[in-house]
Amino acid sequence: MKCVLPAVAAIGHVIVVGACAKAEVEFKTRPVTQQYESVEAIADDLAAAGIACGGLTRDASTTYSTDAGRCFIDGREIVLSTFASDSRQEENIARLAGPFESIGLEYGFPVGSKWMINCGDTNTKNICTDMKAQLGGRIVKPN
Repeated sequence: MKCVLPAVAAIGHVIVVGACAKAEVEFKTRPVTQQYESVEAIADDLAAAGIACGGLTRDASTTYSTDAGRCFIDGREIVLSTFASDSRQEENIARLAGPFESIGLEYGFPVGSKWMINCGDTNTKNICTDMKAQLGGRIVKPN
């Protein structure tokens, strides 16, 4: 009986230490080639990076995207999308950029390998650059 109690105490210590170690794991900036299978995965990475993407709702897929959704960051609606191919993503960017350029709207899109975030007006906040710094990719601005 005396041998069992120290063993149980040791196992309990390992569980507590393991739980603490897991809580201390820091988010690591994603590589430029980061890919996502779903908008939930993008939102999860944003949250892990300290960018709360609250109230995620799924949208119907579009002509271009395979998965789409919306969330709110600092009270602003953000659109998240994933694509089956980089060419479909580029077609989507071209479709959006044309109207934005024609009215001179400063809009930004953090873009990675088959994923994109429509982060809004780049003149008001650094949301686009903050996202790119954490998730990798590049920023596409129509203007």
